[in-house]
Amino acid sequence: MIMVETEKLVKNEAADVLPHFVRLADACKIVGIRKTRTYELLNEAKGKIKTLVLKSPGSKKGARLIHLPSLFAYLEQMAEEQRKG
Repeated sequence: MIMVETEKLVKNEAADVLPHFVRLADACKIVGIRKTRTYELLNEAKGKIKTLVLKSPGSKKGARLIHLPSLFAYLEQMAEEQRKG
């Protein structure tokens, strides 16, 4: 499992737990990669990393959220494939 000091980055103080969905910028900080590489991962993953866009009806822009458990699972899968060679 990927262990990072995520509590300092994005923590729900009321529940004292790491959220399941975070903004793209927070996901980048947690994993330690740049935004461009995160978007590349999302494209490479072909749906294995869950995302959603929160926007108001009729709005063209919204906030993209990344599902952290699916991001971590995808990275673990990549690490396993690299170990196998």
